[in-house]
Formats: sequence, structure tokens, C-alpha cells
Amino acid sequence: MSENDNDKPCLVETGRGFSVKYKDRLLYSKYDPQKNILQTVHSLKILPGTLILALSPCLGYGLGELSEKLPEDCFIFAVERDEKLFRLTETHCAEKYSEEKKCLLFSPEQLDELPALLNGLTSPFRGKFKRVLRIDFSAGAFLNEKFYTVFYSAMQKSIAQFWKNRITLVKFGKRYSRNFFRNISALKENYKIDGLFKSVSKPILVCGAGESLEIILSAEKNVSGKFYIIAVDAALRAFKAKNIHVDAVVCEESQIAISKAFIGCRQYADRAFASLSSCPEAASTAGKSTAFYTTVFDERNFLEQLSASSILPAAVPPLGSVGLTAVYLSLCLRASTEVPVYIAGLDFSFSPGKTHAKETFPSAQNLLEFNRLNSKKSYAPAFSAGTSAVSDINGKKTVTTVALNGYAELFKQFFYNARNLFDLRNCGLPLNLPNADFTTVSKHLSDESRFSCKQSVPPEKNAENEKISRFFRNEITALEELKDILSNGQNEDSRTRNERIKKLLECREYLYLHFPDGISSSLDIGFLKRIRAETDYFLKLFNQLRCL
Repeated sequence: MSENDNDKPCLVETGRGFSVKYKDRLLYSKYDPQKNILQTVHSLKILPGTLILALSPCLGYGLGELSEKLPEDCFIFAVERDEKLFRLTETHCAEKYSEEKKCLLFSPEQLDELPALLNGLTSPFRGKFKRVLRIDFSAGAFLNEKFYTVFYSAMQKSIAQFWKNRITLVKFGKRYSRNFFRNISALKENYKIDGLFKSVSKPILVCGAGESLEIILSAEKNVSGKFYIIAVDAALRAFKAKNIHVDAVVCEESQIAISKAFIGCRQYADRAFASLSSCPEAASTAGKSTAFYTTVFDERNFLEQLSASSILPAAVPPLGSVGLTAVYLSLCLRASTEVPVYIAGLDFSFSPGKTHAKETFPSAQNLLEFNRLNSKKSYAPAFSAGTSAVSDINGKKTVTTVALNGYAELFKQFFYNARNLFDLRNCGLPLNLPNADFTTVSKHLSDESRFSCKQSVPPEKNAENEKISRFFRNEITALEELKDILSNGQNEDSRTRNERIKKLLECREYLYLHFPDGISSSLDIGFLKRIRAETDYFLKLFNQLRCL
């Protein structure tokens, strides 16, 4: 069926320029099409580092004027959701879009991927924007108002998340890198988690350290043997107190303080599942053996290079929460989607005076620090800044924080279609999972012979030790060359010297990713002086690891 006039955008002469008629409405004023958008553009006060979303630009009125007043570090993304309006825009004002003019036009097919790609490693816009400004350039924006509202929010979240990650890397990036390389060296004597995937055929129980963990700990009969139990780091001490052995404990914390959670607990965990960026001391003491996985803490070339060389174990998405990581690993470990996975202790909320289940590491630490002068400490988290009262799965009031609520929302988004994932909790934030009663489930599991329990067989010791040793040798050689250039290369031709430095830094972002300005490398003298200091640190580390 051919398009009628209402289904096709048409130009309408107004005497002061063209308007556009589409779906029984004019997208610009019939008296002066350019007046409103030009007034909007002239009234704008644009801050540095602003990304401007030009929604439904149609005939491009105001884009040239906006481009001229942009600060140097700002840019315009012209976006059009409607396919017919996009073709109109391409036809009538394609010459207005180019990187030189600080304005790019994106097709409807590109829009869904744009928020995720905005801060990608290869993106020319990585780290350039600090805020987003929305401008409706025509009434065409109202035709897809719901999409544009969601899209604008997604762009804001993408930029905000980038800078949150940057703050984390500035504070912890050097520790992540140090832990990462130390744990790569430890792979020589431990395992990659890959060999355990699809090996567990009995029901899996994932345990966080929240209050709802107590329904597991207070069970009349020991749950050992009935489930493949995966506990988060802070929960292991509670299992020790009940003399319950777990099959695995998940370690993601990069700071050495978490090691206290595993004192005297090693014999209660058959294996530790540890991130390569986790604290090596914790990973080595948490369980009888260690299976490593990779958490991509930043998308950098040195991580991609290691992954391509088959040195790294399987990657786990950077979910931010050890509880979410434990659930993700459980879904990878089960032999098929028919194997049920149950969760408890992942509450993402807490009661005033009781942030964790009894006997867990945080709860034990709180009791140790309790005295007459410090008697109200346990209530402080419930009334600190950033907390709020919400309703839990039972409709009762509970306390959560911005971070905990964010993890709960991420849980719902990430695991919404996971098959046979059940909720055993009796409190906590809703996670949109089918509910299961622990007593009923445990009773049905009392006869273990009913289950075909294929035991997970530990994989062979890592056969890639030579690759790991070669990696450290190559890095030592490269860092010694970089050190020599920065220390003694002043008489070398500056162009050649700079090219050598850029090539050496291209796959060694660990030298500077923790710098406040470490989004990308630089040949600035101040930046290179800091690089020079880091080469000594990592040379010493690599030489130590090579000898292990």
C-alpha cells in the first residue's frame, strides 16, 4: 500500500522558510519555523564537557548556530528515532554533520547501542563528557517521547557510570593491577574456573551474608551434601560456627582487610572462587584450593592481549557485588538449566541494629567492637546519609542504601530470565524470582539417592605455565626499555622517541590507569615523569613474580 500524505513528511512553505508536515501536525511553526529553536540556542549557557542531544533535528535549524558557540570539549549528537524523518534529515541537511563541525547524525538502528558504546575503549569520545543536555529541535521529538526519555536517561547513566568507575580506578586501580599480576602468577599452582563450568548436577544454594541467611543456618538438619553450597566471603564464618562445610566461597575484595573473614575457616571451604583482582592473601586462605576467574575492571588493551594469549580464565561481568557474582557463577557451574539454584542472604537491605546475619564476619566484628562508649554503633548504618526506608518482600519496613538498591535493580535486570532460579529468603528487597520454602525444599532433598549428583572434578593443573613466565619476561624487557628511554633518551630524535614511548604504553595501561588523567596515555612531561616512577614499581613486582 502506498504512503499517503499523512504517513510521509512533506515540506511546507511558510514565507519565512520551510516547515515539515507529518502525521497531521506541523513540526515547526507555520509563521516562523526557525524562531523558537534559535531563541533556545542563543539562551543556552553550555558548560565544558557537555554532550548535547539534538533530538529530531529534521531540517537542522539551529545546528549551525549551536556548533559555533560550543566550547572546545563539547559535541552534538543528532538523533532521530523515526525512520522517515531520519531520511528527510539525511536528504536535506547531510552537510551539517561531521566531526569537524562537532555534530554527528545517528540512524535509528544505532541508537540502542549508543549509550553502551559511548565510553568504549576505542571510542573517540571516551571520557570527554561530564554531562548531557537534551534539546528538542522540532516537534518530531514528541512522536517518540517515551523512547527519547529513556534514551536520554541511558546516556546520563552511561556517562555517570564511567566517572564512577574512574573514581574507583583512581583509588584502587594500582591495587587491582598488583593483585591481578600476583594472581596470574598464582595460576601456576591453582586452577582456572573454566574447567568447573557445567559440572554441578545437584541443587545449588547461593548464600549471601544478609539476615535471611539465618533460615539456612538455623535448619534442624545440616544442609551439607544436599546442596552445592556457594557462600560469599563475609558469610563463611557463619557456616564455620554451625560446623557446615561449603563447596565454594567467592572472593572479590581487593583489600587485605577481608583476610580476617577467613581466619580459621580454610577447612570449611573446599574451594575458593577468586577474581584475579582480589586480594591474593585472602584467595590463598579462603579455601583448600583456588579456582580463578577474570573480572574486567577496565576495558584495556593489556587485558585483551592477555585474553587473546589464553592466559586468563573465563571472564565474569563486573557486577559490583560479590553476591551477584556468586549467582552468576552458580548459573555457569550447573550442568544444565534443569538444575535448580536457590538464593538466601542476598537481601540488599537490613534492619536497624542488624546489618548482617548472626555469626557472619561483619556481625562478629561489630560485637568485638561493642562497649559502653560504642554501644550505638550497630544502629548508625540505618540512620546515616544515603539510607532510606522501603518495603521488603513481606511488606514490612526495612532499610536500604543507594548502592544496595542499585545492586537489587541490577540483579533483576541481569537474572530476570534465568531458568530455575528460586528465592528462599524471608526478608529483603524484591528480586522478582519465584519463591520457594526452605523447609519444603530441604525435605524433598532428604533422600540424596534421588539425585544424580555428578561431582565436579578438579581440572588438571594449569598447563600454560610457560605462557605466564614468558609474559612476565616480555613485560620486564619492555619496561626496562621504557625506563631507559625516559631516563636516558633525551638526546634521541624527539619524533622517534615519542613513537617508541607511545608503542610501549599502548598495551601497558596498568602503568597509568590509576592516574586521575589516566583515561589515555599522554606525552606530557608531567605524565611521563609519573610513568617513569611506575616502571620501577612494576619492574620490581614482575621480577619477584618471575622468580616464584
